[in-house]
Amino acid sequence: MHQLLRRILRDSCADLLRRADEVLTSYYEQAGVDGTVDAIYHRSRLDWQAGITDWVKTLESAVDNSQFVLCRALINLGPDLIVGDDFSRGRLLRCEAEYKKATGLYSNAIDIGFQASALFDSVLATNPRHVRALSEKASILITVGEAHAELTHNVLSVRCYTDAICACDAALQYAPDDIKARNNRATAMISIADLESERAQHKKAITRYQKALEDLAHILNRAPNHLEALTNRGYALSSLGEIQADLAQHEAAASSFAAAMSAYDAALVIKQDLIASNNKAYALAGMAESYAKALQFDKSIESSHAAVAVYDEILRGAPEDHTVHSNKARALAFLADSLSARREASSASSVLAQTAAAADEALRLAPEDIWARNSKAICHAYLGSIGGTSRPAQGGTLLRRNAETM
Repeated sequence: MHQLLRRILRDSCADLLRRADEVLTSYYEQAGVDGTVDAIYHRSRLDWQAGITDWVKTLESAVDNSQFVLCRALINLGPDLIVGDDFSRGRLLRCEAEYKKATGLYSNAIDIGFQASALFDSVLATNPRHVRALSEKASILITVGEAHAELTHNVLSVRCYTDAICACDAALQYAPDDIKARNNRATAMISIADLESERAQHKKAITRYQKALEDLAHILNRAPNHLEALTNRGYALSSLGEIQADLAQHEAAASSFAAAMSAYDAALVIKQDLIASNNKAYALAGMAESYAKALQFDKSIESSHAAVAVYDEILRGAPEDHTVHSNKARALAFLADSLSARREASSASSVLAQTAAAADEALRLAPEDIWARNSKAICHAYLGSIGGTSRPAQGGTLLRRNAETM
């Protein structure tokens, strides 16, 4: 009935309603954050394309900063927006899939993501040179690939990442300097490299990380302050450092981690971005693991504490982010590992209890978080053996988790 009345009013009182939308758009814009959703609704009545653009931009920012209340309000607004073409419908679904993934609803993210991909395919069927549609298709395929990876569907994950790279290659053929396509290609290559690294395919992973870094260097040469490229660079370098530590190339690992820290610091100067902060903490935990492998337990403990401090700061502003809780569990696990190596059994047991608590919170927020479930199980195994004569091999045995990126 509400929708029917709206249609009748718009047909019979179009000029009056347009003026009302203009006044209300201005009013809600002045209301600040509290008026965000209403301002987008009334703006969409005046210009549906502007409304879609504002909705997408606002939801992307809300997802990146774990503002999930705002995310839900925007998604609830979605059916009331005017959507004039398949490209715009695909963008709405792509954002909704990213929200579902961010909140740990991975199966839902996959289903919605494929709907979005099909819409972009329909656009490309009539215009294969549509660069924005190619970039959007790559973005949603990366999101679906990440959701599959979280569910350990690694074959399906690699297939999505590979298709995303193909879409980016096509976009760059038509627009060689398109930053979004190049950054998406780097993200997809990094994601495949992560899976190769987990399978100890070190040579393949190193080659792919290096190719991703070449794409990111291309972007940063043209746009030195590009936040996403800096964050991706930091992640690729820290991941490279982890592999180098696995191969006992400790000096090379230290160099890679230092370069990663510089990239994250540069990103955080531009903006106090949650993703950059989360990934910086993830790299600090990776450094802790690397130091432990080099038997430098004091430095490992220091890096772990630094990582936990960053996660705690993030969680004060984003307590519903299950990924941060899960990654905090990883950092605490490395801390317990080094404390155990120094035979500080009491301290290690206390930290393991904190690890289990962080994993529990991640699972409360996202029951499908397999990495948090693994972390909790390993904690219980350690609590049963800590202080004894046997312990798993040092470094990297507690948990390995891919950070959320772009």
